[in-house]
Amino acid sequence: MIHNDLLFSFLLLSDTVQLKTRKLIGNSIINAISPTQLSILKFVKFNDLVTPSHVNKYMKMSMPNTSREINKLITKRFLTKVVNERDRRKYYLYLTSDGETLINEFFTVVENQFSKQIKNISNEDLIEIITSIEVLNEKLLKKL
Repeated sequence: MIHNDLLFSFLLLSDTVQLKTRKLIGNSIINAISPTQLSILKFVKFNDLVTPSHVNKYMKMSMPNTSREINKLITKRFLTKVVNERDRRKYYLYLTSDGETLINEFFTVVENQFSKQIKNISNEDLIEIITSIEVLNEKLLKKL
């Protein structure tokens, strides 16, 4: 029974986080790219020497869908690809200046919205929330 309760709570939390994240992002970025494309851009921003295969593994998508999303981001001029000089079949993905601007806008919007949401929460409660997230991450999310 406890496993079912945990599963239900986890699914509810997951759905709530997705909905709240979309609310934090706002409309400006969602109109420019899809949530999948945003995830790809964030992955490229925080990782070095990213290949389409890396994106594929991270996103857990089929390779044709991964390629399609990458190509859309290249067409929109948020990503660029650079051929590996040692192996011309391989290429790396990098954010363009427009991609950097979009990601920076994303983090600014999220930070501003998030700050508004937590402004009335005490420091003690914030520390408790941080601890709870760390426990959830360590004991459950890393194992999934």
